[in-house]
Amino acid sequence: MATTEDEARLASQERAGPETRPTLRRRPRWSDYTAFVFSSGGARGALQVGALRALFEFGETPDVVVGTSIGSWNGAMVARDPTPDIVEELTRVWRGLTTSRVLLGRESRFTQVTPAYTGAFVVAAMRRVTMGLPSLYGDTGLRHILAERLDQTRFEDMRIPFRVVASNLTTGGITVFGQGPIELALLASSAIPGIFPPVRINGQTYVDGGALESASIDTAIALGARRIFVLDAGYDATPEADELLQRLLTRDGRGQQPNAHALAVILERTATMVGRYQIERAIERVPPGIEAHIIRPANTLGDATLDFDHAASWIDAAYEYARDYLREHVQPLPRATGPDKSDEPGGDEERLERRAG
Repeated sequence: MATTEDEARLASQERAGPETRPTLRRRPRWSDYTAFVFSSGGARGALQVGALRALFEFGETPDVVVGTSIGSWNGAMVARDPTPDIVEELTRVWRGLTTSRVLLGRESRFTQVTPAYTGAFVVAAMRRVTMGLPSLYGDTGLRHILAERLDQTRFEDMRIPFRVVASNLTTGGITVFGQGPIELALLASSAIPGIFPPVRINGQTYVDGGALESASIDTAIALGARRIFVLDAGYDATPEADELLQRLLTRDGRGQQPNAHALAVILERTATMVGRYQIERAIERVPPGIEAHIIRPANTLGDATLDFDHAASWIDAAYEYARDYLREHVQPLPRATGPDKSDEPGGDEERLERRAG
């Protein structure tokens, strides 16, 4: 678990040069030092893959990556390979995901969404409820996926600085992980309250980072970023989404139904709604002189945010949205040759220390 002393030491190491990691093109607090911030959002994390492809094609590359919840999983792979090649790997990962595999830890024997298919999720959830367990689903599926893609990976293995944000139930605050094994940090960051079980790390209990901060813009700034791209996979207020929620509330069986338990869908959508509000407030707090963009691909499919069966189909639409956004809102700027003079030395590290628990 990250501590105040550890975060300060790691921040210092990231500026130290080739003794600790490959030489960076850009340095913290330079006006072109760029962060990719991956938000929470459940299965909608697939949208981030399309947005990422557009960013790379536009010529944007990250110097630092920050991730929350599903965004921490995408972000981990990007930090390990911050090149356009990672887009294809992420696409393959998302195309291989199913709701059954993520929530139940196994593949379903059904090839189509049927009452028997959705019933399996209800039965699994109700069994855990009657057993008094703290979540509707276990994390077996998450652990299997993690073992396949990021087994034995450490933060120190990343090619660029990477931070994972989780909510600390023990202290009541945010913890920023940035050293040691990555597995528990990712599980903690994505432990959606009520959906997946809390995670214990070094005697403290963690849940989804999105409970307190859906996309940690503050952490990116504290790490020296002066250009920030938020890949937001959060809540979308669309007529299709509202129609789905109405069917859940009225138990109307007509039309498309979510694969997960209705309670899980409500909990997840509530969390992502809060996340969107948090991001908007965070953008309002961004200091002058820092360029910040929210890439929030519109998704009008009405799918539930725990519906991993259809997630991969959103990638192309997200790419088109992000490509158009970048062309319209982001202009190539002359790169700075030194640090932002408005910053005081050490200020960023001190801010990050205060956030680490």
